[in-house]
Amino acid sequence: MQNIEVYVQKNKKKVIFIVSLLIIISTVTMIFLKKNTKNQIVNNTESITLERKSLVNGISTSGVVISDNKTNIFSTLNAPVKEILVSVGDTVKKGDVLAVLDTSAIETEIQQAKLNYKSSLESLKEIKKENENSIANANTSLESTEISIQQQQIQTDNAEKDLKKIEEKVKEPFNAYSYDFAIEEAKIAVENKGRNIKKMQEEEKDLRANLDRFDDSSYRNDISEKAILLERKKTELSNLRKDIRSQNRERPVFDEYNNKIAIDDANRSYNKKMDEYLNIQKAYNDIYNEYQSIVSNPESTQEEIHNITLKLNDIKEAQDKAKQELDELSITLERAKENLKRAKNEFDKSSNETILSNIKTTEKTYDQVRNEIDDLEREYRKAVSGMNKAKQEALKSASAEYVKLQNTIKDAEHELVIAKNNFQKALLDKENAIREYIKTNENDLENAKRALMGNQKQLESLNNNLKNAKNTVKQAKDKTISTVSRDINKVSLEKLESQLEKGSVIATGDGIITQVKAEVGTMSNDILFVIEDLDNVHIKANIKEHNLSSVDLGKKVTITTLASGDETFEGSVTFISPRAVSPIGSPVVEFEINAKPNSISSKIKPGMNAFLNIVVNSKENAFSVPVTAISKEDDGNYIYTIEDEKIPVEIGISTKTEVEIIGDKLLEGMKIKMNINEDSEKSIKNTATGGIF
Repeated sequence: MQNIEVYVQKNKKKVIFIVSLLIIISTVTMIFLKKNTKNQIVNNTESITLERKSLVNGISTSGVVISDNKTNIFSTLNAPVKEILVSVGDTVKKGDVLAVLDTSAIETEIQQAKLNYKSSLESLKEIKKENENSIANANTSLESTEISIQQQQIQTDNAEKDLKKIEEKVKEPFNAYSYDFAIEEAKIAVENKGRNIKKMQEEEKDLRANLDRFDDSSYRNDISEKAILLERKKTELSNLRKDIRSQNRERPVFDEYNNKIAIDDANRSYNKKMDEYLNIQKAYNDIYNEYQSIVSNPESTQEEIHNITLKLNDIKEAQDKAKQELDELSITLERAKENLKRAKNEFDKSSNETILSNIKTTEKTYDQVRNEIDDLEREYRKAVSGMNKAKQEALKSASAEYVKLQNTIKDAEHELVIAKNNFQKALLDKENAIREYIKTNENDLENAKRALMGNQKQLESLNNNLKNAKNTVKQAKDKTISTVSRDINKVSLEKLESQLEKGSVIATGDGIITQVKAEVGTMSNDILFVIEDLDNVHIKANIKEHNLSSVDLGKKVTITTLASGDETFEGSVTFISPRAVSPIGSPVVEFEINAKPNSISSKIKPGMNAFLNIVVNSKENAFSVPVTAISKEDDGNYIYTIEDEKIPVEIGISTKTEVEIIGDKLLEGMKIKMNINEDSEKSIKNTATGGIF
């Protein structure tokens, strides 16, 4: 190892040359191998001839062929199938007989029904003969009763003549002149007293309406003027207070604590008494409202009005007493304030005389304004009190007048009651006299009525007998012979005969027999045949929701079936489901569509599987190549000719296998390389427009 290091040190330039030569040889060898490999790949690459084609871009799906007109044939007769006259594939017309049912059991029932019907007709003849005998007996009884009635009617007519004579005598009018005169006099007295009461009640209503009305405008004007003047003085006092504070800032601070204790005590006593006064004032207002309610109520008694008046006077005295005590406490508060002022004056003697002089002048003005405010407040309270007192006096006077009028109305009402009693007595006297007169006449009529009543009862009894005899005759003549049994047997027979007519199964429409479910010997209580119109069919299929926006009604469709091979049929979309047909929550959401062929073909039959190609867009005479022939590179899409020429292209529409290419250098017939790049194939598929088939 040391020998090698010594050799390198001595031959450093030679070693560097040898290493560089080896690197160059390795590089040339790699380039040569890479070129040979590429040439080998190019030689092995497939190619195609570029040519123009028609490209169609659309959506593919599969479905089932369904007939537009499908008829299920039933039988309304539940009987075994006797014979089947058609097979699957037969063409039938409406009214054709498809099968015959076994009606032997029904024919047996018809024979028995005919016998029953004949028996019911014989029974009906016997009943009619018995009814004719009953009518003859009833007529004999009726004639006997009519003779008895004629005899009794003569006796009743005589009794009625006697009664009428007595009734004429009783009809002489009752002499009620003296009673009517007394009634009229009493009625006039009631009406006069009623009018007087109504007039006084109107006066009472007006008085009650004006009871609590008081013209306080002059009082309120005076109070308003005093309130305005008081507010002005308070503003002036506030300004003076500000001046005093400003002047006091220029003088030594005066300790007001001890003097303010007395002021605070007096203030608390004053506020406490003020709360008591306000509570009394509230109680006064409540009692005053109660007083107005009682006085204005026409049903209130004199005692109730007197009691509420006393209660109102008591609370008014308590209010005045509280007001007096409140004024005394106000004076005490003012004295405490005067003491504070006196102490301040003594303190101010030692202060600057000029400042003290200004302060005293301002304080004098302040005290003067304060006194004016106190005077104004007293005048204001006096004005309010005067208005309330005047209002109370007016209410008291109106209340006294109202009570007096109520007493007068009560006396008049009492007199009205007496007058009404006299009127009722006069009416009662007349009624008693008439009642006595009627009673006498009724006694005279009683015997005549009893005689007539006896004859009438006898006649009524005979008439009832006559009525019963007539009813018996009528019932015998009108007796309805029950035909229920006959009618039931007739209906039963007609029903069975109608069922017999349904012994053949009839086609209800034109078409081809596609199913024969009937079997000889089995009952005909289910679907027997299926008739379908093979000339009018449509294909029912589903498409996925992401394709729904590309499909519209009338969209062109290409139809193929396994039976038609390469042959295709043109059609159009005729129906698109308004909602998905997939189950809720399904990962694949599908919508139903229907497509109808444009022409009739025997190669499209109901039940077949059909394949639909819905054309979204198409292009004629376009260059197209397999997806694998396009190379997607950083600067665009390219194709390579077999001569290794690189041609830029743009991508157009695509199908499952080919993509449209557009470029100025494209020529029909040129050879294009295939299988350029698998990654490019995936990319082109993602960027090409459309392309499901």
